Amino acid sequence: IINMQLRKGASAETTTVVRRLQDRVAALAAIHRTLYQSEDIGIINVTQILRSIISQIANLGLSENSTVSVETDLEDVVLYPDQAVPLALLVSEAVTNALKYTQGDHAQINIRMRLQGTASARVEIANTVTLETPLDQHNNGLGTQLIEAFAMQLDGSLTRQIENGTYVLA
Repeated sequence: IINMQLRKGASAETTTVVRRLQDRVAALAAIHRTLYQSEDIGIINVTQILRSIISQIANLGLSENSTVSVETDLEDVVLYPDQAVPLALLVSEAVTNALKYTQGDHAQINIRMRLQGTASARVEIANTVTLETPLDQHNNGLGTQLIEAFAMQLDGSLTRQIENGTYVLA
C-alpha cells in the first residue's frame, strides 16, 4: 500500500517521509515475524531481527548505482521481547539516519553488536561523513528523538562522536 502511494508521484519531501514510515513499519513486521516463528516466545535472538531490518533498509534506501557499503558484525544476543522491540527500532532509526547522512568517496556504514558481560550489549552504528560535518547535524530530527527514547526504554546510554571522518553512534 505504501509503495502504491509512493508511485503516485508525491513531492520529494513527502516521498522521504513516507519511506521513513515504511522503514518503521518494516522493522515492526520483522519483529513480529520473528516472534511468531520463535519456538520460545519468552526469548528472542535479536540478531536475526537486526539482520532482516538492516537488509530491508539497505535495499529500500540504496539505489542500484549506490556506492555505499553496508556491513554488519553482530554477535548473537538473546533478549526478552520487551527489550528486543526497542533495540530493533533503535537500530532501524540509526541505520536509516546513517543512510541519510553518509558521505564520501568510499561511503560506508558499519553496524556492530557485541556482548558486554552477561547482562548487556553494545551496539555501534558508524557511517562516513566529510571532515567538515558538524556533530550537531545528526542530533535534531525525529529519528534522533526516537533513538534517544528507545535507548531510555533499554536503560541504555548514547554516545555520539565524529572521528577521522566517521560518525559513530553507540
